[in-house]
Formats: sequence, structure tokens, C-alpha cells
Amino acid sequence: MEFTGGERVRVRGRARPAELIGVALALAEREGLDERDRRRLDREVGAGEFPRDGLAVVRHWLARAPGSSTRARIERVAAALSMARWVLFAIGLALGWSAAAALLQVEVHEGRVNIVLCIVLLVLLPGLLLLAAIVAAVWASRPSSAGGGGGWRALMLARGVRALLPQQVRDDADVLVGRLSAQERIYARARRALLFAWSQTVGMAFAAGAILATLGFVVFTDLAFGWSTTLDVEAAPVHRAVSFFAAPWAAIWPAAVPTLDLVETTRHFRVSPGVPHVHFIDPIAYGAWWPFLVMALVFYALAPRAIVTVLAERRLGAECATAIAETPGLDRLIERLLAPPVDTRATEEERDLGRAAPGLAPSVDASSWLAAAEADSFAVAWAEAVDDAAWTALAGEGAPFRLRDAGGRRSLAEDAERIAEAGEARGRVAVCVRAYEPPMLEFLDFMADLRGAVGTERAIAVLLIGGEARDHDAWRRKLTTLGDPGLVCAEVRDSEADEATE
Repeated sequence: MEFTGGERVRVRGRARPAELIGVALALAEREGLDERDRRRLDREVGAGEFPRDGLAVVRHWLARAPGSSTRARIERVAAALSMARWVLFAIGLALGWSAAAALLQVEVHEGRVNIVLCIVLLVLLPGLLLLAAIVAAVWASRPSSAGGGGGWRALMLARGVRALLPQQVRDDADVLVGRLSAQERIYARARRALLFAWSQTVGMAFAAGAILATLGFVVFTDLAFGWSTTLDVEAAPVHRAVSFFAAPWAAIWPAAVPTLDLVETTRHFRVSPGVPHVHFIDPIAYGAWWPFLVMALVFYALAPRAIVTVLAERRLGAECATAIAETPGLDRLIERLLAPPVDTRATEEERDLGRAAPGLAPSVDASSWLAAAEADSFAVAWAEAVDDAAWTALAGEGAPFRLRDAGGRRSLAEDAERIAEAGEARGRVAVCVRAYEPPMLEFLDFMADLRGAVGTERAIAVLLIGGEARDHDAWRRKLTTLGDPGLVCAEVRDSEADEATE
């Protein structure tokens, strides 16, 4: 990922969720400052020597630019997210301890604990849940689902974590883990990665709790294990199965690999003709299954969760760094911080650096943008802003655009058809609007759905036809709330606007 400005700054490394929320809060505070104060603050922060790496620049600015109140909010968010992680770990630990303790106290027959039931419920079932979570995470990370919510499990976990946070930090943390925001498309992937990492923390703690409970019962009780089945199964196939299961630790701890004699001895039958129903159970012999149970929990429950947790944390850091880089307004801030200081007297009022004024969507030249369109591009006339003749006059004869109508008197179903057609096209997408008409929520919903259909790589431009400068600023200010870094505006010149609206 790169900041594209006067100087290209590559984002390297990984960021923390608290840093992503801090950037959003600090930028919101910055937008509330007067332009003169913003420039003064940028000069002060950008003075001196600091690394030119993208995340290093952001961290340098984040450590110095925010005011005391915003800094306090950022610190509260960081502390709350850390506390939430530890609370989730404690919950997982308690659940794992409780589940193992309950199973180890269930005597299936004559004081024996069913070793098969312990393996299935404490090892195999969590393993299947881990596999399902990985598949769901991979599926949700597809480009087509970049704006999705992440499923009902992620939603439930998000609500549960939000309930754990103190009231004074919930609104701040909502930027990433709570309610939908204006920049949902940017933060959705980071939020899903955060919730996935937290869920793996719970799973890892569950396995650790189960191991601790098993060791506690081994030390302080006289566990006796056994197995049985109604099926006609000999002990030899069962021994081969458990030996294969125990292969990863066979060389490390041979005693944790059940022998054939142990498998034969610990098989129990509910009814034994000619033998008294109650008989003595040797705890030394029947308790020899515990090393196998502990190592199974370590290798098949705890270790996979720990590995996936580490990978989830790395992915979370990468997603947070990407979200920081795509946050609207940050590229322009980086340009200012890295711009060489100039000490001179200006003969006119200082102008903004970069491609867009504060809080406004970037503006490009309409003719240049249309001329750069590749084959199979798509154009939308919103509320009959242009007709075929006006579009030809605007884009030029033979322009590679298909023009379709949407909005206005068109139904939602027709709008959905236009969005689907745009998704099937391969080139740029242009949306023509009358700039003198105010932007409505219906149009913003259309643009959000349009971006979801065409993906994140294709360029989208809103052509502002007619209107005055204040009309254009109103549109650009409204469009920036979509949080779409690939969206630009093109102000059609007066002569072109006359031709397009005649």
C-alpha cells in the first residue's frame, strides 16, 4: 500500500487497532481546527528528523499532534481494548476449565471416565470449530465481500466486546468494533480481523483451561479412564488408531502413547456374565490414559490455536495498516508533513497542498479523466442529468462508455440493474449529476452499492454538471462521507455544462 502524493510513502509493517482508532479520532479533531492552526500544527510536527516510512510518519504525527482531550480518548481506547482481550482470555480459560472438570467427573461405568468422550469434546470438536472459523475468515476476506459485516458470529462477538468496554470509551471504539460508520468500507476488514483474533484468543484460552483442569484432577484425584462400544471392535484397531493419533509426541514422551495392553485392559462392558457387577479398579492401570489426554490437548487443541492466533495478529496488524493508509485525508496530511520547509514571504494567500481541500473529495479534470477511459467503460445519467446527445458532446465521439439512466423516476429495481451492469463492465465508471441539485441519501446509497459491485480497483468519477462553486463544494463534501479513496469528482466547465444540459 502506498500514499500517493507529491512524495510516495510506502506503508511497511503492522499497526495496532488502537492506532487506527487514534488516527480516526485525531483526524476528526484536526478537521475542526482553523486552516491557519492546521498549517501551523503541521509545520511544528513535520519539523526535525523522523523516519520517512509511512507508518513511522503516522506514529510520529499521532504522538505529537492530538490535543490533550483527544490523546486521553486514544489512551482510554488502547487500555479498553487491552482489557477486553484479557477479559476474553479469562472467559475462555474459565470455560475450558469448566468443560474439562465436568467431563472428568462424569463416571460412565464403575468409576471410569470415558476417554473417547473427553477426546471428542475437548480436542476434536474445538478442532472442527477452528477449521470452520478459518474457512469463514478466508471466505469473508474475498474482495467481493470487502464491505460486508462478517457474519452473525462476528456480530455477536462485537456486541459482547462492546458491552465489556467502559461507557466512556464505547463511542470511540465504535469506530472499529461497534456501529457502522461513514467509512465502513475502509474499517470493515480491520474489524473482521480484530474479531477473528479475539475469537482465537478465547479458543486458545479454552484449550489452556482444559489442560490445567486435567492436570489438576490428575494431581488431586485418582482418575480412572476406560472406553467401550456396542460395535464389534477389537482392541488392536483401536490401538493402531490411538498410536497414529499420538505419533507427533511419541518420540518426546513415549509414556503418553497408550500400549495395546492398556487399550485391552481399560475396555469395559456394562454386563459381564458370571462376574460380579462391582469389581476393583486399579487407579495406576486405568489412570495411565492421562498423559495421552494431556498431550492430545497440547498438540491438537492448544498448539493450533496458538499458531492461528499469531497469524491472526499479524493479519490484524496488516489490515489496520491498510485501513490507516486508506483513511480519507491522511495522504494529504503526509504530503504536508514531508514537504520541505519553505521560509519566504508570499505575495498572495497560501493555497492548499494536494489534490483536495480539507473534507472534500478529490477533484480531477473532466476531459483528461474521460479521455483516459479504457474499453468497456460505463456511464450513469443520474435523474436524467444528460441524454445521449449531451453525453456524446461531453465525452466525445466514440468514447468507450455505455450510457444508462438511473435515479429520478427510475425504480430501485432499475437502479439495481444499472449497478449490476456496471459490475460486469471492465473499465471506468462515470456518474453524471446536476450539481445545482443537492446530493440526496438515495444517491449516496446508490454510490455505496455501485462501489461494492465494481470492486475496489476500478476508478469512479462523479461528473458535476452545471452549478456554482459552492454547489460543487457541497457535493464533494457529501461524497467524502462515503469513505471511498477511489472516488473523485470532475467539475464540468461552463461551456461543457451548457452543452450537456441543453
